[in-house]
Amino acid sequence: MKDMNDLDGIRAKGVKALFGVNILLGIVALGSALALGKSVVPFAVPSLVFVLIGAWALRGGHALHHRIAATLGGACQVTLVIAAFAGHSWQMDAHMIFFAYIPMSAAMLCPASIVAAAVAALVHHLGLTFVMPSLVYPSVGLWENILRSLFHGTVVIAEAGALFYGVKRNVIRMQDLNAEKARLSEVMDTLSEEKAIIEAKEQAASEVVDRLHVGLAKVAKGNLDAEIAETFSAEYEDLRMSFNAAVDSLSGIISSVTTVSKQIGIDSTELAEVSSSVATSTEKQADALSRVTDSVEHIADGMQIAVGKAEDMQQRFDSTRTVTQSGTEVVRQAVETMDEIEQSSSQIDHVVALIEDIAFQTNLLALNAGVEAARAGEAGAGFAIVASEVRALAHRSAEAAQNINKLISQSNEHVGVGVSLVRQVGDALETILSEVNEVSGYITEIAAISNQQAESVQDIRGSMQTLGMETQGNAARSEEASASTSSLDASVEKLVDGLSGFVVKGGEPKEKSAGFRSARAA
Repeated sequence: MKDMNDLDGIRAKGVKALFGVNILLGIVALGSALALGKSVVPFAVPSLVFVLIGAWALRGGHALHHRIAATLGGACQVTLVIAAFAGHSWQMDAHMIFFAYIPMSAAMLCPASIVAAAVAALVHHLGLTFVMPSLVYPSVGLWENILRSLFHGTVVIAEAGALFYGVKRNVIRMQDLNAEKARLSEVMDTLSEEKAIIEAKEQAASEVVDRLHVGLAKVAKGNLDAEIAETFSAEYEDLRMSFNAAVDSLSGIISSVTTVSKQIGIDSTELAEVSSSVATSTEKQADALSRVTDSVEHIADGMQIAVGKAEDMQQRFDSTRTVTQSGTEVVRQAVETMDEIEQSSSQIDHVVALIEDIAFQTNLLALNAGVEAARAGEAGAGFAIVASEVRALAHRSAEAAQNINKLISQSNEHVGVGVSLVRQVGDALETILSEVNEVSGYITEIAAISNQQAESVQDIRGSMQTLGMETQGNAARSEEASASTSSLDASVEKLVDGLSGFVVKGGEPKEKSAGFRSARAA
């Protein structure tokens, strides 16, 4: 590679440039010596040798020792220029050529060449300072020349160091660039090969696309008999087979859709008739449900009245039960009162018996008093009268007690009869209360059942109303279905007309919807 990004090419050009500088410096050295009136021969011979060194380096190309030789040839020419100015006031100024030549050696991007140029300058300054100081400096003072050499050497080293660092970095960059360039070159070669392959594939793909375009154009026009008979290359053969399979499948689908669409048209006609019949039946059902709903509402109203009467009867039976319970309580109290009267009669019997006993004892005492009065004669006559009266009183008391016993006995008999009757009345009232409670329970059950039946009738009425609305909705939907069926009829006819434009495999274009209408009529 011979461009500016090629490190070897740059170094070869640098060798050529330094060879030119070598010749130019030789001419300057000879010209300076001639201008200053010095002999040219001492300068011409070494200058020619240095030019030959540069020529040898030029023939060798960009090898390291050739680069160093080219650098040293030019550096030696600089020493001749400085020597040509020996004894002249510009001799110190001629040293600047060394400072200019060292950067020139950097043109080859060779760190070793920079080091060689710097070493040549240092050897020139230090060596000639001790051997032939007049060829280096105008003065001959040793220490002064040594100090100057050290100063110039320091500047040379600093300059060479900076150039060495910069050139080294540039060399590394150039090497990286060359490596990247080589890699890119390989990539470009690979891309060129791939490009050739891609172009071949594009050519094959173009042929495939052209054939597919022809087939798809047929399909776009409705001709499904568009299979590709010519085989493709191996990588596109599957595409041809897939296209043929798709066209064949589409042809079968169109045939099936055509047949099915015709059948749908026939079925839609029948569906329209059925929908119309269903709509009529639904309207009749709606009317019947309306009448049934009215009847159920009448029943519901009657059940509400029955429930009201049952509740009223239950309230009356509750009042009757309360009154019966009150009567039963009164009878119970009457029985208790009769029992107390019977107990009082028993106590009266004891008192009457006591009175009879007292009357009997009083009668005995009166008899004894009469006997004693009779024995006393006239002295006991008055006492006899008293005794007679006491006996008469005792006799009446006994008779009264007997009458009381008779009355009490009669009263006890009447009380017993009354107690028996009152108990019978109590038993009757208990029976009545039991029956009233049982009847009240039945009436409660009847009222509850009536309420349940009323609620059920209300539910039935609500259900009948809902059913009526649903039936009316079904009637409306049946009419909508009939209208949708008519629309479906028209859509199927359009579908058949659209499908008639396709040519299926092994077939001809179908007629328009006349065939479909004739099939429907059949």
